[in-house]
Amino acid sequence: MDFYSQISLNNDDNNHQNQRQLQQQHFSDNLIPPSEWPVKLVNANVWPNFLWRKHPIPNNNQCLPIQSSFPEMVDLLPVQLIFSFLYLIIWLAAILGNVSVLYVVSLKQVQLSSVRSVFICSLAASDILMSMTSLPITAVSIFTRDWVFPTFFWGAVFVSSFTLTAIAVDRYILIKHPTKQKIKFRTALSIVASLWMLGYACAMPVGIFSSTVEYSPFCGQFCEENWPDTDTQSGRSRLRKFYGI
Repeated sequence: MDFYSQISLNNDDNNHQNQRQLQQQHFSDNLIPPSEWPVKLVNANVWPNFLWRKHPIPNNNQCLPIQSSFPEMVDLLPVQLIFSFLYLIIWLAAILGNVSVLYVVSLKQVQLSSVRSVFICSLAASDILMSMTSLPITAVSIFTRDWVFPTFFWGAVFVSSFTLTAIAVDRYILIKHPTKQKIKFRTALSIVASLWMLGYACAMPVGIFSSTVEYSPFCGQFCEENWPDTDTQSGRSRLRKFYGI
């Protein structure tokens, strides 16, 4: 390698190093120091390296769409169209399927007093409720990435899970002890009523400790959980951890 080639390589290395230093300096200048970090994050599970950057405050009291500050693939129109089509199919299948189950079991079945009918109707009703609340909320929240609904749409998921557990217990008793006395019809009704109350009781803490907050300069409101023992420094809560378990 001649003398001039060596000088050219050294200059290129110096230029790359200077450019890297400028990028690091620009990144550090745009970071908010830990002392100014908010307790809650906006869309905290997306692009964590960009969460704490300073955003320019718009003029004339205008807000910034969160999509412009935290872009995702779901913001693209083709992705939204495909997602909406698939979600619509799932939603229609859930509604029509469970309504058909309720119709067949409650109106067409001869033995209306069977334990199986009670559990199946409870499961179908909870699935319909979840389809009418959870599915649309999830789809809209994914697209808008903010909260536009009330905070009480929580219990249907718990009811559906508990009903599946009751069906599993009933099937276990029938298979493991076929000669043992089965669950009576009134007992099944009491179990289903208890499952619905238990499901909404388990979901109630989330509704109580959830509220909508605003983060300037971003547009919209965001649904956040704020438990009583939340640490102001880390944002963690022992009650929330215990509740999740």
